[in-house]
Amino acid sequence: MAGGMTTLALDASSPWGQTVVDFAHQLAQPPFRMRTIGEAVPFMKDENGKGIRDNDGYLIPDMDMIEQMPHLALLRYLSSRFSPKTEFDPETTELYVWLHAQGWNSGSDDLTEQQKSETMWSWMNRGFIPIVNGQRWIEEAINNAVKLNWL
Repeated sequence: MAGGMTTLALDASSPWGQTVVDFAHQLAQPPFRMRTIGEAVPFMKDENGKGIRDNDGYLIPDMDMIEQMPHLALLRYLSSRFSPKTEFDPETTELYVWLHAQGWNSGSDDLTEQQKSETMWSWMNRGFIPIVNGQRWIEEAINNAVKLNWL
């Protein structure tokens, strides 16, 4: 019996930078053929490893790193670190926003259905692929993807 994993997440905000990307590319080759996703979204760093911020105080995304491999982040991580004006091109990036990690289906949040829809549309309109849970949200994500000409 053979065992193994199909996906590995690496901390993309680590100081390893290009080493993480190179490792991910090696894992994608035979014999492993493993899909590797960066956990978090990398940002620009100064010579001391501290995040570089724009004039509004938000971290500046590291586009070179972002375009080299897929990345996944929680909604609260992205919302607290990157400007709501920041957009990504889905033709050159593969970024996932994990919307349902906040408990959208459990009733533990204060968002209305309309606010959830608007949040999903907002992130998709900025180039993020939503990770959702439940038939209603999957259908809405697909409909949004059609509107954005992703499908």
